[in-house]
Amino acid sequence: MARGIFKLYQEALSRRPYLVQAIQTGTLMGAGDLISQSFIERKLFSQVDFARTLKFSSIGFFVGGPALRVWYGMLYKHIGSTGKMVTIKKILSKETFMMDTLQLVSSNKIFGGDQKVYSHESTELKCKMNFSIYLPPQVEGGDVKLPVIFYLSGLTCTEQNFITKSGFQRYASEHGIIVVGPDTSPRGIKIAGDDESWDFGVSAGFYLDAAKEPWSTNYRMGSYLNKELYELILKAFNNIVDPDRVGIMGHSMGGHGALVSTLRNPGLYKSVSAFAPICNPTACPWGVKAFTGYLGEDKSKWVEWDATELVKKYDGPPLTLLLDQGAADKFYIEKQLLPENLVEACRSVEVPVILNLRDGYDHSYYYISTYIGEHFDFHAKILKA
Repeated sequence: MARGIFKLYQEALSRRPYLVQAIQTGTLMGAGDLISQSFIERKLFSQVDFARTLKFSSIGFFVGGPALRVWYGMLYKHIGSTGKMVTIKKILSKETFMMDTLQLVSSNKIFGGDQKVYSHESTELKCKMNFSIYLPPQVEGGDVKLPVIFYLSGLTCTEQNFITKSGFQRYASEHGIIVVGPDTSPRGIKIAGDDESWDFGVSAGFYLDAAKEPWSTNYRMGSYLNKELYELILKAFNNIVDPDRVGIMGHSMGGHGALVSTLRNPGLYKSVSAFAPICNPTACPWGVKAFTGYLGEDKSKWVEWDATELVKKYDGPPLTLLLDQGAADKFYIEKQLLPENLVEACRSVEVPVILNLRDGYDHSYYYISTYIGEHFDFHAKILKA
């Protein structure tokens, strides 16, 4: 009897899916209201507000039912209706559906995974921001949480440079590591002087929290990275990201950001590496210009964002810094980067540091793409230990 009724229901649902779903949802919502009035509000039958019940049923019939039908249709189309992974995938789809703060900008298949770019409204920066995220093929199983690495780009860059030039996806795919890449400064706002030079303002946020007006309102890349975006990734992708296995790396200004973020927030990042980082910004032209503009003349504030100074008082979990530097890099030759200063400071306080000086290599992504695999090996050894 029950099996026969269910078969009739299935046949009706396949022939008239929207109508059946509308009737079903309307009936359930109406019945729910009657139960509420009778058992929760404790009304007598003569006191029941049938007009209210009809309103609930109408909402279910005309709105809820059709909307559910569209949603389930999308699930069946993109996920399927049978198979042992379907339930898990539907749960993940609902998680994605609930990420209403994120808007998908692009998605491309690469090395078995998906390179995506999302946008969101930032409360720290008070503007819309993009970030990239590479999801390796290992996320497809849905039964394991993976390590994540944040990659910080350098001056003049956006979230696009690293994902299109470095070839990192091959190594992230092999190791099963999620990779997140924020933009380098606030976007879509206009502050006088923000586009007058390539090393200050737009695309040059230096991953710090500005203290000087008019920059202090929007240029809060330090808090954006280490609080807002960090927490957003852990929450929005909580089904696949392991919050206890997070690393960070960067290039040039981004290398500075990776080092400073790690040293200022002990334990937040378990591994750190940097390509051609600005290691001692209080002692180089780039840093002096940026810190004067963003932080003001008080140099006691400068040292709070200088890796060479911060490592001298580091008192966090055991940490090894991996530094990579091209010997033919003109910015290295011009004393903008100063990795030797950071190495000396690390050794003075017995913080392990590795400096690889690469003969003949410059500051470009040709150099980064050559050695990015070694950096992923370094992070994987720590994050997957």
